[in-house]
Amino acid sequence: MLMPVSGYEDLPLVSLGHAVAQAISLLPDIQKYADVAKQNCKEPAGGLTIDESAAIMLHTMNWKPIDKTLFSSIQWNSSIPCEESELPGDGAIQRKSPLDSTIEQTYAGALSFLRRNYTRNLTNVDVAVTDIALDLATTYRPDAQFGP
Repeated sequence: MLMPVSGYEDLPLVSLGHAVAQAISLLPDIQKYADVAKQNCKEPAGGLTIDESAAIMLHTMNWKPIDKTLFSSIQWNSSIPCEESELPGDGAIQRKSPLDSTIEQTYAGALSFLRRNYTRNLTNVDVAVTDIALDLATTYRPDAQFGP
């Protein structure tokens, strides 16, 4: 059984550039996508820094090929069983916490946020909040509008 991720709150914050530099061997294009994300996050909302906003965007971007995305790499790495002693050091976090008991609340909160901020046709919007980039979600729902 994988244990929930913990201890990361005690690690120092690092720049997005430093964080992605550690993943270049796994995802050679990550720096290119991180640069694009930062260029698109010049005025982040909600009190986020540019790096924080760009990190969120980086996680949900569509990459080509699709199996080389940051999200798919995290999913793949989190599906490999291993002992805690096998995890890399230097603050690398590869495991996602199994949040079975809070998933419904998380989705409800995300849907509530989307409904407050985006006004049109949010039926089946759960597709957009399950780590699928919004442009991919709208491919399946061409009538959806994801914007203020």
